[in-house]
Amino acid sequence: MPVLRQAFNFLGTMGNLVIERQDKRVVITQEPKRADLGIGEKLIPGDGPIIQYRRRRCELIEKAAVAAETQSACRARSMENNRR
Repeated sequence: MPVLRQAFNFLGTMGNLVIERQDKRVVITQEPKRADLGIGEKLIPGDGPIIQYRRRRCELIEKAAVAAETQSACRARSMENNRR
């Protein structure tokens, strides 16, 4: 029976390789969707952690944008002061 087991395992491995290659093509060609609160998804109460994550992510993105604007404004002022 060990020979039969080896043959079965070999065929299973070959089948897995074929499926893996098919899946790889699909994954490579997919474009990820942006996960935001306002993308029109119908979320249910059980999706509470997803909603919390997206709210927090949005807050952090906005905070980073404000920080980037502040830094660029400070750099611009610093450059102006150096020119004088």
